[in-house]
Amino acid sequence: MEKEKKPKSKLRKILDGLVVGVFGSLMVLVLAFNIINRVSSSRGGGMVFGMQYPVVLTDSMEPEYMVKDVLIIKKVKPSEIKEGDDISFYYDIERNGKERSVTHRISRIVVDETKLEGQGRYTFTAHGINKHSEQCGGGDCTYQTQTFNETKVIGRVSKRSAFLTNYYKLSTSIIGLIVFILIPCLYLVVTSVLDITKTLKEGEEAEELGIQESGLDKLAKASYSLL
Repeated sequence: MEKEKKPKSKLRKILDGLVVGVFGSLMVLVLAFNIINRVSSSRGGGMVFGMQYPVVLTDSMEPEYMVKDVLIIKKVKPSEIKEGDDISFYYDIERNGKERSVTHRISRIVVDETKLEGQGRYTFTAHGINKHSEQCGGGDCTYQTQTFNETKVIGRVSKRSAFLTNYYKLSTSIIGLIVFILIPCLYLVVTSVLDITKTLKEGEEAEELGIQESGLDKLAKASYSLL
């Protein structure tokens, strides 16, 4: 007679659901955010939901935008850009032919009336705002300018996203490593050990039950033969 397997307890089902649902969703969000940020930050990267979400990697725009802040960049027409706007654009800072997104403040706009929009009609000059920047060699970033036309413009900074900023900081911290990886892994190891122990115990009980049933069968047959 085979022993019926006991179903999981309600608590175990809830915990399994939390690990798979919550931690799984968080991991997917972390991966999705990193992929979106990496793809959109390189030249040719597109918008996601009409926006880009770059992570601030240098201190050139402090104290307005701090390192690891996540910005929301919205598409804008070149004719709508004004001096003082914070603009995200593609620029080859290291002169190695590989353009990356940069977010700096517009200080000058030159319009060439002889050219059409998209063909170099607008020429923008931008720079950082930090006057004591490590990125700028401990100096004033306002003197390190970048000049580009409208074909390089990605969009204008809409705002700093507090939610995405805190989420990114958590996901790249030691606490985030514990929350997103170590806790789920530890839970899986513990529950796997418990499941294996339980299975072995049930197997031993089933074997003992089988031996007992076999002994009873033999006794019954012996009793029947005496009759």
